[in-house]
Amino acid sequence: MFFRRFVHFGLFLALIFPAAADQLYVRNRPFKGAVVREGKVTWVELQTLATVLEARLVPAEGGGFQLSREPVEAAPVAAGKVAVGDKLLEAREVNGQAMIALEEVSPLLGLKIMQNRSLGTVDVNYAPAAQTAAAPGDKTARPPAPSYGSGWLTSYTDAVAQSKVSGKPILMDFTGSDWCGWCKKLKAEVFETSEFKQWATSNVVLLELDFPRRTSQSPAIKQQNQELAQKFGVRGYPTIIFANHSGKVLGHYGYDEGGPSVWTKKASSFLRNR
Repeated sequence: MFFRRFVHFGLFLALIFPAAADQLYVRNRPFKGAVVREGKVTWVELQTLATVLEARLVPAEGGGFQLSREPVEAAPVAAGKVAVGDKLLEAREVNGQAMIALEEVSPLLGLKIMQNRSLGTVDVNYAPAAQTAAAPGDKTARPPAPSYGSGWLTSYTDAVAQSKVSGKPILMDFTGSDWCGWCKKLKAEVFETSEFKQWATSNVVLLELDFPRRTSQSPAIKQQNQELAQKFGVRGYPTIIFANHSGKVLGHYGYDEGGPSVWTKKASSFLRNR
């Protein structure tokens, strides 16, 4: 048995688990696996974490596991250990479930942990490229950070993948972040509010498609955004398009007065077209 060398300590951890612990969100979705907090360490169910991250969790010779976002060469890993790149992390069993320390595994997978005190959540997302430590020789291009901050994607491919997994439609925001006045009003009056963020977490995958005039963009992102604007017939900014992962358009929207309550109510009406 993988954890035969470890003592079951589920009851002990259950006693110290905070009753009012923040809800854990991973890639903008509530984490459905087991979560146990031991002091400053958050132990999460390993298999569920791998599934949400679309990572590979492979049983290894020796009784342990290999966890990676990319294919890796098989190697022996001792029982009670998880290999992430060239690092070995401790794994524990809690109530029959393999658990791993979120704070330890996150930097190895390019994840960033942020506490959202206004919503009472702990949000885990892939870190922007500038904040992700790439392994030596790693030339893999990572999507740039969205101007709206965490919770928003900039890669259409990533948004489609999240939409497929979660079943939630994509909210595509075609914007001119550094010059468009109505875009800035929509951001300030709706997108930056806690009410919108809470609604978005439960209902949509957020995708920012920016057309800046003073902010530099990578050629790949610029080409992607232009192609999507042409595909969906965008002629002005801001344009909000709700679509499923197959590209079926569910509705069009833009700036609307009234703040987040008015905006999310109208947006929800489009989502019923799924």
